[in-house]
Amino acid sequence: MSTMLPDDNDSARCWCGGQTEKSTHELYGRCKNCGTLVLKKAYTAEDLKKFYGMDQYWHKHQLEKSRTPPIEQRMIEDFHDRIPLWYRILNRHKILPERVLEIGCSHGGFLQYCLSHGIRKAAGIEIDENTCRLGKNIFGLEYIIPGLFPDVKLPYRKYDAVCAFDVMEHFHEPVKAISAISDYLREDGVCLIQTPCYRGEGASWEMFLPEEHLYLYDENSAGKILEKSGLMVIETMPGLFHYDMFVVAKKAGKRAAKISSGALKSTVVIDGLIFQIQAGANVGISRIWKNIIPILKDTLKDTRIILLVRGNYDPGIEGVETLVVPEYCSVTNCDLENDEKLLTAICRENRADLFMSTYYSSAPGIASIQLVYDLIPELARANMITGMWAPKKRAFSCAHKFVAISESTRNDLSRYYHEPPDRVSVAYPAISDIFRPALQEVERFREQFRIKGPYFVMVGKRSSYKNGGIVLESFINSDLRNQTRIVCIGGEKFSDSEIARFGTSVMRIDYTDDPTLVAAYSGAQALIYPSIYEGFGIPVIEAGACGCPVIACRNSSIPEAGGDACVYVNPGSGPEIVDVMRKMLDASTREDLGKKGIENARRFTWEKMADVIKARIMDMTSGIKHSRRLNRAENLVSRSNEILSDDTNKALRASLISSEVLGADHRPLVCAARAYRESGIISGAIMNYTKALAMCPSLKPLAIEFAEYQRSLGKHEDALKVLFGLKDYYPDDPEIFAQLQKTQKEWFTSTINSSDFLSSASVPSKPLVSIIISTYNSGQFIDECLSDVVSQSVFGSVEVIVIDAASPQDEKSVIMRFIEKYPGIRYYRTAERIGIYAAWNLGIYLAEGKYVFMFSTNDRLRSQTLEMLLNYLESNPQVDLVYGNTKLTDIPHNDYDNYVATEKYGGAFVWPQYSFYDLLFQCRVGPHPMWKRNVHERVGYFDIRYRAIGDQDFWIRLGRKGTLAHIDEFTGVCWLTEDSLSGDLSSMIEIFEIHAKHQRNFLHEQKRDYAPNEFSHLLNEYVRILVVLTNANKFAEAVRFRDRYHAMFPLSSDLVKLEATMIRLKNMLANSRSAGL
Repeated sequence: MSTMLPDDNDSARCWCGGQTEKSTHELYGRCKNCGTLVLKKAYTAEDLKKFYGMDQYWHKHQLEKSRTPPIEQRMIEDFHDRIPLWYRILNRHKILPERVLEIGCSHGGFLQYCLSHGIRKAAGIEIDENTCRLGKNIFGLEYIIPGLFPDVKLPYRKYDAVCAFDVMEHFHEPVKAISAISDYLREDGVCLIQTPCYRGEGASWEMFLPEEHLYLYDENSAGKILEKSGLMVIETMPGLFHYDMFVVAKKAGKRAAKISSGALKSTVVIDGLIFQIQAGANVGISRIWKNIIPILKDTLKDTRIILLVRGNYDPGIEGVETLVVPEYCSVTNCDLENDEKLLTAICRENRADLFMSTYYSSAPGIASIQLVYDLIPELARANMITGMWAPKKRAFSCAHKFVAISESTRNDLSRYYHEPPDRVSVAYPAISDIFRPALQEVERFREQFRIKGPYFVMVGKRSSYKNGGIVLESFINSDLRNQTRIVCIGGEKFSDSEIARFGTSVMRIDYTDDPTLVAAYSGAQALIYPSIYEGFGIPVIEAGACGCPVIACRNSSIPEAGGDACVYVNPGSGPEIVDVMRKMLDASTREDLGKKGIENARRFTWEKMADVIKARIMDMTSGIKHSRRLNRAENLVSRSNEILSDDTNKALRASLISSEVLGADHRPLVCAARAYRESGIISGAIMNYTKALAMCPSLKPLAIEFAEYQRSLGKHEDALKVLFGLKDYYPDDPEIFAQLQKTQKEWFTSTINSSDFLSSASVPSKPLVSIIISTYNSGQFIDECLSDVVSQSVFGSVEVIVIDAASPQDEKSVIMRFIEKYPGIRYYRTAERIGIYAAWNLGIYLAEGKYVFMFSTNDRLRSQTLEMLLNYLESNPQVDLVYGNTKLTDIPHNDYDNYVATEKYGGAFVWPQYSFYDLLFQCRVGPHPMWKRNVHERVGYFDIRYRAIGDQDFWIRLGRKGTLAHIDEFTGVCWLTEDSLSGDLSSMIEIFEIHAKHQRNFLHEQKRDYAPNEFSHLLNEYVRILVVLTNANKFAEAVRFRDRYHAMFPLSSDLVKLEATMIRLKNMLANSRSAGL
């Protein structure tokens, strides 16, 4: 490239007319007048066109000399750091300009970003014709104009914003070029410039590029040339990289307050959502933020903190700037998109550098830090796409950095969201100074609540993962109940039956205030904390600080909180916990552990927690100075030459062209996903694939590509969910079916290899029937379940496969008794919790019988059931599945031979004769069917996306391709609970979606639309769901449901009133959001 440089011209003058003197680099002179560094060799316009045009610069020079990735790869990376930052700065100074011009626009990505964010008209200038062509082909941009600015014809005479990113240093006649920029600006327009900033660096400075950079400026000289060209600087700041500066200017004569870089303050917006969720109570997460925010305010001197107060839920933190915003409509059913738009608008209006939420809300487009408290929903495999946990998943996808409240939570974040450790800091919570031994208050506490003798305390919820039930049951069944009592503070109220059973041995008091809790801790023999999972476990250090010993379980984060000051027990062993309680009655034991607890609690302070969060804030708010830290690809730009091979770069270029089928909106996401995939950055790849697929869920090539990538990572369940979603659109596609079967088999293999396995000594070589039992938290039912199985009249022709989905209860010991006594029983315990349909699928894969039979642990079976169903299938080979009638009960352990009819469910239920047409809108298969195992080779397995109604989906799929039959015989007793009823809202929606999907496909096969009054049941389901949602004040969720499905139904007279109501609700929500803005 050096041959392109003209001869030396040491007499060349600066743009200002000043003479140059020697500088730190031999090829540059420093202007004595303005300080600009001037290249001693002069360029002409023809030199520039030759150097930058015809692939010389972007497609050759940058690759060979500058060691930057190809232009296609550069485009992908720009969408993750440069472009969003540029747009953010533009939006700070000119909200939604009508027209934008970019000089030196390269691939045109910034123009596309502007257009996709609501800017109506955007034009760009780029010297290289091939690069212009690339941008037009990829983004469909109308105006990317080849040529040398300002000697080009532009589509518009005036612009609201003119941008020159990394261009000003290349101008061979800078005053002429910048004056032209001023001419193109409207009177109230804004000019954005990014250019290297010389600060006295030595000759090795990376921006000394004599083949490219003709002028190098500092803040002073940049201001002077802009002023000479008709512009006035209103803000300067450090630029994208450490060697850059960013200059914002307006037309001279336009009044604006000039801001120096030294006067800049960072702005952090904190959404006080948790104070609304917890209704202002000083508990849990609210307590954390009430202690942290004042410390951040006092220690971040150069940072403006704005606390968003949701409605009337002001936490009353003194001295913190607040802004009242609309309430979050519901923790579980908020209109997420509108709320996100609201938060983003507030941040932009206040020029926020950083957004933080006290719970799980997000402001897309704004750099953010997310505090993570626990991953209980993820561990429980809750629905993270819709419903109450959807905001959490969305907040995580928007977060740039995380702060976890324990190492355990950080590890879980890596496990479930693939966040690398360097993006997650750990900050332990602390407790109030009030938590200290208060022996003088103990007697007052005892008198107030009439407590005599020694007592133990349990704090908060006791159900579910808190595991309190096992403690109370073991305690009241022991002799210890006569020596002491358990005092439950807060948590669920006792039922009448529990009150009768517990007597005076267990009592509950409402949580009142911290002083009462301190007194309770101070007088207790110990805190019993049997939780099987915690994000941190604040009660552990609260009790310890009061000198109260702690009995806890060694899992999740609890050892981090408790250290060696706790006595650790098995969470599943109530008797062991009772034995430890007995030891705590010894005064010396309690005293020794109490001292350890006090010492342990001193490790945790709010100042330490605030220091970690403050460090993250300072790191992030410097993003306007070093914005590469915001790059979710973990500095992919600087590492690309190390990460991506030449073959990969070629593949990216090819994939960019081949992915035109995705359309302009999806292509950057897919290309970015592929780049991250090649670089080994898993979280970036998954995030971009997920976003792209959400935009085009029926795009088969994309879904299969994503699923194959997840398979390669061993994330088979996630891959299956993608493929099942694709199958909704293409139910008979053989390629999708093959992908599903292949992925299922790989998942089965990996799951089996990691599972515990037990088997009877003898197993039938060729069983006729494989009974599959899935168990999770079924300890009270497993014995009678297996007893029903081994009592079957054809048990000698049966194999039993029990899938233990990592149950926390001890079903295994019961199953082992049966294995030792009976043949043909195989037991598999998975390493991790899996859903019921995943467990069924695993059992089917392991089965060797000609037929399969699913049996729920809490149902009861007639002893002749298998014989009746088996005989029918053997006698009717054309039938694929057979089912009988059912007896219903709401009484657990209500066996078949001693069945007691209950009034609530009307006793026996006789199923109607089978009809596939009926099956499309009504469940027509009883709960104890038997079917041929080989149907799964034609129909596939159960869809693991469903929580409760996946069997109905499978019956319909089987009905399309096979034959089902009903026999008029009772097969067993089905136990129904409130959670299992179709009236459960989530189940209602699941049923509706299954019916809607299959009816849509049925009509497509029939090549017709709905007939009058056809499928009225689906319409009734639709109306019922909307009514339930509306009556529950879940208006936003009702509107979303209506928007998704209302087009399926003609607007009948029955729907007119409902539609009018929904439209009013939709307008009401929109107006409330607008008012909030």
